[in-house]
This record gives sequence, C-alpha cells and structure tokens, in this order.
Amino acid sequence: MEVGKAAGAATAALAAAQLALGATRVERLAIAVPLFFALGFVGSAKTGL
Repeated sequence: MEVGKAAGAATAALAAAQLALGATRVERLAIAVPLFFALGFVGSAKTGL
C-alpha cells in the first residue's frame, strides 16, 4: 500500500508540473507509468494478491 501511495504522490507531482509547464500531449503520456503502478499496487493491497 505504501508503494502505491508513493506512486500516487509521484503521479500528482508530475501532473502538477506538467500543468505548470504546459506539457505537450506526448510529454503528458509519461504520467501513465506512475499512474499504472499506483493503481496496481493499491489494488493489490486491497485484494491481498
């Protein structure tokens, strides 16, 4: 769960930075990696798998 929360925080920080800097569509694609990790780890912690 802690890894999922950390990945979620990294995703939020990356999103804020991208909004502040006016990232292009291709650059915004980089947010997918920490987002998938966050969702995967939090989902795994909730189901116990």
